[in-house]
Amino acid sequence: MYRKPNQDEVQNDMISEHYGLKRRLKERGIKLFSEKQTGTGIEADYICRGYRHHITLLWGTVRSEAIKKASYYTGFILTGG
Repeated sequence: MYRKPNQDEVQNDMISEHYGLKRRLKERGIKLFSEKQTGTGIEADYICRGYRHHITLLWGTVRSEAIKKASYYTGFILTGG
């Protein structure tokens, strides 16, 4: 039988995943040092193996991934519409 997770459980799971991701980045020598929101999306600068890189995550991609994660953590199929 499916049990609906409560808000605290969902939040704790998301925080745990966030810190796990930060730990894995650190283990791999990847350092995020700049992040900002723009009209296009989220832009970030990071260092990997001594080289500086820049990435832009477009808002459509950010939104899609956020919906997938929210669906996963809540157990509900969510849609973007």
